[in-house]
Amino acid sequence: MQEPVAPELPRAWEQLRAAMFDNLRSAECNEVGAWSMDVLAGAFGEKWPALAADRNADLLDATVYGAGSHLIAYAQIVELALRLRIFEDHVGIAAVRNQLRRDLRFEAWHHARLQLEVAALAVACGHSISLEPRLDRSRPPADVSLAVGQSDLIRVETFALFLDEQMRSDMDYDDAVGQSVMMIKVRHDVSVVGDLPARLRDEATREFLSNLDGAAARIAQTQTAEAFTSHGCQVHISPGFMTEDGESLNGPLHERNPWPRFDAPFLEKADQAARAGAGWLRVDVLDGLWQFTDFATWQLPKKAAFLRQYVHNLLGSSMLDGVVISSGAGMGSADTQSARGPDGTCGLRRSVQPARARETMILPLSALGQAQVGTWHQLYDCEPLWLPNAISHAGLPDVAEIGRPSA
Repeated sequence: MQEPVAPELPRAWEQLRAAMFDNLRSAECNEVGAWSMDVLAGAFGEKWPALAADRNADLLDATVYGAGSHLIAYAQIVELALRLRIFEDHVGIAAVRNQLRRDLRFEAWHHARLQLEVAALAVACGHSISLEPRLDRSRPPADVSLAVGQSDLIRVETFALFLDEQMRSDMDYDDAVGQSVMMIKVRHDVSVVGDLPARLRDEATREFLSNLDGAAARIAQTQTAEAFTSHGCQVHISPGFMTEDGESLNGPLHERNPWPRFDAPFLEKADQAARAGAGWLRVDVLDGLWQFTDFATWQLPKKAAFLRQYVHNLLGSSMLDGVVISSGAGMGSADTQSARGPDGTCGLRRSVQPARARETMILPLSALGQAQVGTWHQLYDCEPLWLPNAISHAGLPDVAEIGRPSA
């Protein structure tokens, strides 16, 4: 069967701007979105969309073009545009802007956005910042520094951790099996609840799906529910597609403890921070840890305690003052929670407009780091207010309810 051909992505800002109006958002939201496209066009240049389409179409589709139809992408692009405008005359912004324009890897884009996130939250909290600051000409720059009060200076190295090849492969497998099971449910008008097997080899996967299909056909004919076991899978099959009544079909967890494979990136960044004179690492973990693992099910205090132990074991002898680890602001809602642990360790859970949630763990490694926890807490405690305030300060229409559809 021939693979479907993906639609061609826009290669001009006019098309990207027009995509901002091809949705059900309010007129105010569309106006803010179009303004954001204009800011990005001025920052990146007229040829950038075509360059991005050629070099990394997935990035263009997920970020700038995706902002027209996806709420999270929209929010991220509006935030990026606001931050580029806030810092447009700031020393160091050219380096950040150039990275966004020229380096079209997902990791590089998120790195630059994370620099601007930390800087923008700090400024909103009344602190002075520097982008790409150097201690001296012989040393590499840090990503951002925060001047807190008259004497405290927090220098930060930022980075993101994305899916590795094994995790991508596991997720692709789970998606394929999930789609096959859904087709069986629809074809035979049955419900399937319980636990799917661990990831199997190709032949075993085909056998499992064939056995499940046979059982579903039998149950559709007899109209009698029964348990089904095959290849380590234990599920309950009932006649009627809509009979789950709140129960679910669960896939295997991706990893019970994915952190050991993060050791090398953390150590590399700690070394990079030392060379730049930075005392803190600020990292977004975007590899599915907060969505697809045992860790995702833990309560906030347990997550903070686990990550505290991890960074102390790995980086306790480094020159770092601390590490801030976050889930990133992803789709979801959250009740406001905070958790405190030994030596100032702090966990935060906050809702972030629009329709997003973030968990942030602040993990000090030194006495100075313990004294600086309060500043990090202030930044991410105030994040829920950042976007509406920034939109208002830019003189743009009030979009307090960004997800509200047009009338």
